[in-house]
Amino acid sequence: MSVLKRPTMAIAHFTAGRYLDCVASARETIERYPEYLPGHYLFITAAAMKGETETATEALATLLRLRPDFSLAWVTETTPLVDKLLERVLEGLRMAGAREA
Repeated sequence: MSVLKRPTMAIAHFTAGRYLDCVASARETIERYPEYLPGHYLFITAAAMKGETETATEALATLLRLRPDFSLAWVTETTPLVDKLLERVLEGLRMAGAREA
């Protein structure tokens, strides 16, 4: 499976509100491509939206080791997500404790 297919599945599951499936797809992405940041922030967001804030917070700590300047502003500037979908991702990241800037 290509590097883009797994995150695409994670985004599709997240968009549909299937957070459990999103977590699974994002986890597979992270396992195969540990440096690919969208897999990490989709995992964090979906875990937070499922109410697994401890898991999301731990995953955020891992992401911050990979990208110390990670923030909601960074996601907003670099992601192709827009409108309500972007707002839901940012909401989940806030729930996990991601910093604004």
